[in-house]
Amino acid sequence: MDCMPTGDAPESPPITQQGELCVIESVYDSDTMWVSCCVKREQVRLYCIDAPELQQKPWGKNARDYLRTVLTDHVGVERISSEQDGRRVAQLFTMDGNDANLELIRAGHAVVD
Repeated sequence: MDCMPTGDAPESPPITQQGELCVIESVYDSDTMWVSCCVKREQVRLYCIDAPELQQKPWGKNARDYLRTVLTDHVGVERISSEQDGRRVAQLFTMDGNDANLELIRAGHAVVD
């Protein structure tokens, strides 16, 4: 059974080679986004990177816009941990297997943290 955010939740979510299959709902800034995994919506922060905030013009907007081009509608989410506010820390993978976190670093929009 397919598990997409608009359908009924199955017993376990589909897993890509690189984590749980999720839908990108919105990209807030260069390291934070909202995803839907099955019927659960959650905020995710990219693991192990430091990227500029939106207020750090023009770098923050440039980094966010680049991340939006890297991420398609669906991503693999490999959860690493959770922050105190409940936000998930995760590594994201595109459907062709590319590490979205690493793509930001390669493009010069983030550094390893």
